[in-house]
Amino acid sequence: MAQRKTIMSEEDRFAFDTACELIEKVLRTSPEHFRSYVAPWAKRLEKECKLREKILKLSGMGNWCLFNQSVLLELATEQSEPFIDLCIQLCKRGLSHSPVSLVKWWKRMIACGQASTITYFTWLTFKPGSSCVTGNDILYNCTRTRQMFDAVLVTLDSDQVLDHHLRELLGGLGSNSDVHKAWKKFCMENHPDKGGDPEKFLEVKVCYDEWCAINSNSNKG
Repeated sequence: MAQRKTIMSEEDRFAFDTACELIEKVLRTSPEHFRSYVAPWAKRLEKECKLREKILKLSGMGNWCLFNQSVLLELATEQSEPFIDLCIQLCKRGLSHSPVSLVKWWKRMIACGQASTITYFTWLTFKPGSSCVTGNDILYNCTRTRQMFDAVLVTLDSDQVLDHHLRELLGGLGSNSDVHKAWKKFCMENHPDKGGDPEKFLEVKVCYDEWCAINSNSNKG
C-alpha cells in the first residue's frame, strides 16, 4: 500500500523549523529545562499525533466516512482515546452503530465527568447481530453491574448535567439571563429558515426547552 504523503504549508514548515531549533537550543544549554518542560510536552504531542492518526483511520471506515471529520478531531485528547478505539473495533466487527449518536453520547459523558467508565476492552463483549449499538449499550458493558449502570444514568439525567450541556452548546455562560440572551442570538444566527443546520437547531431547542421547564419549576418551588 502506497504511503500517503502530507504536504506541509510554508507557515507550518516555519513553525516546525522554529520548534526544532528551540528544542535543540534548550537541550544544549539547559538540559534540566529540557527534562522538566520540553520532553513531557514532546511526549504529549506524540500521543496526540498518534490519536489523530487513529481518528483519520476511523473517518475512512463504515458510516464514519459521512461524518464531519472536524468534529472527530475535537476528540483528539487522551481522554477520548478509548472511545476512538472502541468505534474502530465496532467498524472492524461489522456491528451496526450511529456515529452521530455515539459522538453526542460521548461528549455528554465527558461533560458530566463520566468518561472514565469506558475501557479499551469493552468492545469484546459485543456480539454481531441486527440491533444497533447505542451509547447505553456501551455504558452498560463498561460499568458491568446494573447497580453501577443505574448510578451513572442518574448522574447523566441530573438537572446539573442538563444545565452544563446547554451552556456548552451555547458557548459557556454566566447567569440564567445570559442563557436566554444566548438562545435568542443562537436562533437569529442558526434557525433553519436562515440556512442553519436543522439537526443542530433541534438539539439545542430541545435542551433549552427542558432547561426552561426545570428552572420554571424550581422558581415555583
